[in-house]
Amino acid sequence: MQSYTNPSQLPLDQQRRHLEALIHPPQSSRQGLGKALTQLGQGIVNWLANDSQPHITQIRRGGTEVWKVHNPMNNQVLYFDHEDQVRVWLENRHNG
Repeated sequence: MQSYTNPSQLPLDQQRRHLEALIHPPQSSRQGLGKALTQLGQGIVNWLANDSQPHITQIRRGGTEVWKVHNPMNNQVLYFDHEDQVRVWLENRHNG
């Protein structure tokens, strides 16, 4: 069983510290919460922004290097032999 100490039974200095802690939480707690919320918000923004952007990587396929493009908008995967082909595809996708 946990004991409870009535604040009025504490010495005045301890009462003051107890009340100050209730009114003004430690600065590190506030900063930690603010930092966590900022990181969460940034993560959501990054997720939303990157979710519709194509993912382009250069891979080795059948002994030759090719460009692999994943379009998350329609979950399509395309392969191109040359970087210029990827640029043309990107321009067409952007222009519509």
